[in-house]
Amino acid sequence: MALPRAPVVSRQSPSAWWQASRPPGVPTLPHRQWTSSGRAALWHAIRLAGESRQALSPSAVGGVLVPTYHPRTLIAPVVAQGLRTDFYPITAEGLPDLNQLDAYARLDTFALVLPHFFGAGRSLAGVRKWCTTRGIALIEDCAHALFGPAGERPVGHWGDYATASLSKFSPTPEAGLLASGTHALAPLRLAPAPWRDQLKIAKDLWDYRQLARQTDDDLVGLCRRADSGVVPLARLEPDPVSTVPEALEDGRLGGAMYAAPWLAHLVAREATSPIAAAQRRAHFTTYAHYLGGMPELQCPVPAPAAESAPYVYPVWFPEAAAATTAYRALLGAGAAVFRWDRPWPGTPRLDDDYGGRWAEEVLQLPCHPSLTQPQVERTALAVAALARHCL
Repeated sequence: MALPRAPVVSRQSPSAWWQASRPPGVPTLPHRQWTSSGRAALWHAIRLAGESRQALSPSAVGGVLVPTYHPRTLIAPVVAQGLRTDFYPITAEGLPDLNQLDAYARLDTFALVLPHFFGAGRSLAGVRKWCTTRGIALIEDCAHALFGPAGERPVGHWGDYATASLSKFSPTPEAGLLASGTHALAPLRLAPAPWRDQLKIAKDLWDYRQLARQTDDDLVGLCRRADSGVVPLARLEPDPVSTVPEALEDGRLGGAMYAAPWLAHLVAREATSPIAAAQRRAHFTTYAHYLGGMPELQCPVPAPAAESAPYVYPVWFPEAAAATTAYRALLGAGAAVFRWDRPWPGTPRLDDDYGGRWAEEVLQLPCHPSLTQPQVERTALAVAALARHCL
């Protein structure tokens, strides 16, 4: 059975989640509103930024700056509101190049969405100053970096608005958070989650619990086959999404006007547990131990700081073909692995942009605490064996 790609219900006592202190981050911002998902939180953040811009100036709002490297759920909230996507390139640090950013903004661009890629908090001081000078709202996408330091401030404390996805850090299938340190948030007036969704989350939690008890992997065999020069490849289906309407459906924004299921409030408490954060850092360290010394592979983020909770360990292959071979083999062996290789339709290829390269060359290995230490070790060994085979 495949390893879980997201957290499952913990075997630890729930009291451990509730009693531990909470590190600074998105959940500690003074103004907060729950949403049905992280993408729904981003939808509302963009809407609020547009309303604030129109309150200051009667000019129309038309565009949102978004990175070329993204999951589709980051772009869908922009397009779903009839807004223009102004794509900007990213540097090797995962940040906009401030010397070129003006070339991608237009007069009616009113917001910039900036994720903390791979869950690594970064200082956004330069971007914050650029946005303030131009009257552009900074939306800090913290879907993969819920809390911990981001340079001189905690994660979520740079933006006019911060958005988070609790399902990335806790075993709840759906839950999001919209927060701000500078803007009071009026009630979103969301409708209660349908009973069907309320019941589904309970079923999913039970299913995930059973998965945590039963799951196993075939990574040891994959290592042996890779070292012997034979790599069976999982079949990758061609990308079925080629148009904007289909991509919007893939973005799953139907729940933007619903509140999070009540059970998500309880389970999501584990998301900010220092216990879970420490386990994530330990997994990151394990990946780095086995892969960090391989000159063929790079990790585009530094080691996580204290109190941070890394989302994934990114592995940067030097060529797209090798990354694709490794990705397919890992999927076939049931490994927990991601790749953002399905950009939004029409995403441009820009000069001096690492976004296009990362989409093809970077694999993301989850660090969530539902993975055991042996499973993380076997995943790292499999990636190392595949790199030796492919490169």
